This record gives sequence, C-alpha cells and structure tokens, in this order.
Amino acid sequence: MVIEDIEREHDRRASLDADEALGLLADDLDAGLRRVEKRGVGDADGLLRAVMRPRFWSGPTLSSLAARDPERFSGAVLDRFVRLANADPEPRFRDEAARDVRESIIAHRLNGPVYSALGEALFSLAWSEAAAYADHVAQLAEVDHDASDELVCRTLAATQDSEAAIGWLLHRTEWYWLGWGHDRWPVMDVIAMHSGRCSDGHFIRLEDAILTFSPALENDDCRGFGQYELLTVLDRERMSADARTQLMELHHRFVQQVIESPKS
Repeated sequence: MVIEDIEREHDRRASLDADEALGLLADDLDAGLRRVEKRGVGDADGLLRAVMRPRFWSGPTLSSLAARDPERFSGAVLDRFVRLANADPEPRFRDEAARDVRESIIAHRLNGPVYSALGEALFSLAWSEAAAYADHVAQLAEVDHDASDELVCRTLAATQDSEAAIGWLLHRTEWYWLGWGHDRWPVMDVIAMHSGRCSDGHFIRLEDAILTFSPALENDDCRGFGQYELLTVLDRERMSADARTQLMELHHRFVQQVIESPKS
C-alpha cells in the first residue's frame, strides 16, 4: 500500500463518529490478537506484525478519541493491551538497561500511538476521579510487563488520592527504576505529586525506600544516581535530616563529576 492510500485511510477514520471509530479500532486490535494467537506466544516477529496492524490510525485521531470519551476508549483498548502484553516473550528490560518510555514501547513491540492514547485516557480518568481508574490500575498491576507498570505510574501521578498512590509505590519498589537515567521517569512524577500530601507513615516509609534504593544497573561510577534523582522530587518540607544530608552529598558528587568530565 502506497503512502497516499494510507493517508486517505487516516483521513477517513478521523471522520468517523466515536461509535464507529471505537468499534473499528477494537476490530483491528482483535485481528492483531488473533495473529498473535495463531503464530504462538514466543514468536516475536509475529507479535511485532500483529500489534502494528492498526497502522491506519494516526496519533492525533487516537488522542482525540481518548479525550472525547476516556472511559469508553479505555474499555475498548485496555483488555486487548493486557492480552498483548501477556503475550510478549520479552516483557522486562529494566534490570538490564535504562530505557525511557518511548524506547520501552519500541523494545516491547507495542503499537506506539495506541499505547500513548491509552495512557492519555487513563490519565484523564484518574485526574477526574472517575471510579473506573482504580480498577484499571489494579488490572494493569497484575501484568508482568515494563510498559504496563509505566502506564500505572503515569495514571497514579494524575490521581487526587495521594495515600493510594504512595501506597502502590510502597508495595512495588521494582517500579522505582522504570526509565532510570532519563528525564522525569514515571515514578518521579508520582513522588513529586503525592509525597507532600500522603500520611506521615507513608512518607516515612517512602523516604526509607528511596534511601535504600540501589538498582542493579548502576555501576560504581553512577552508584546513587537513582537515589539522588528520587530525593530531588521528594517533598522538601517533610524530608528528614538524614535524607537532606544524603541529597546534599549526592548532589555535590554528581555535580563534581559533571565539572570534572572531559568536554567532548
């Protein structure tokens, strides 16, 4: 199919009403899932071709659908996303290499525009305090996949329920290094949004978890960098003296490394 044909199909789908568009999107995703099931769970190439099947959907069209009715969009896409994530033969990368959200989408062979629009819909539901958001978070948290965990963190950053959001982080410390090394990795947004509003008990436990955070992907040269980044977004007014001291020491160390590193 030539580029002109794809562009015309993009335009046609952008003109559909919400019912038609969501029905067609669900059909496309189901077709991809059937291809996954036909080829077998371990067939990475087959999974790639299957999830890229909705190529006729442009990013703006999907974002518009998600914004118009986030609850229906999530209903149409979330279960299918979970099934695809569960079929991914390589769901985890975070222990091996630092990746930002875009790299994670590519690495896991997810359809980028669909994934991004689902994130927007979930964020909107959480921000508006829709009851469905908590069920969606629980559903995603059951999936053993980096991209699913990233969606949960993005959604928790939008909720008004700070106690619940920090509570998730206290029980899922493996989320802390999602996107390590990149600007504003997902868990940083959750901490920045909620560490100033959660209970004292949750804050103390969160601070302790950050002070002991040392992911395996940090070598000797960058040991403590993840801890440093998370401390920078922890609520400064509530921070203990130990945490302030650690933040200052790490700040001086990494600033000094930047000063001493040779210029390219």
